[in-house]
Amino acid sequence: MRQLIGKRGVEATPRSQHRGQKGAATAGTDAVRSGDLLRFIEDAVSEADKSLVLAASNQEALSVDIGLLVADLKEVSLVATSLTSICILPVTEIESSRTVSGGTSEHKAPM
Repeated sequence: MRQLIGKRGVEATPRSQHRGQKGAATAGTDAVRSGDLLRFIEDAVSEADKSLVLAASNQEALSVDIGLLVADLKEVSLVATSLTSICILPVTEIESSRTVSGGTSEHKAPM
């Protein structure tokens, strides 16, 4: 039994030395991974900044285009309103001349 305990004692020393070497290797690998992670984060932040600048530019252009569209719609609306009033005016004049020349609206003279 003492021999087994002695064997374990001898085997334990290399294992802990091996763990120390493994820990040093892990620390080096962690540093490389941290560097890679930092580069990845920096690249992602750079891409996000570029995307935000592009989005702001697109939003500004869209805002200008919407303003132009609103102005065009207002102009078209004014033209349509003017055309409608021009078309309605003669019809109204015809109706009133029928009423005046033909008598009451119920008994109009044939045209």
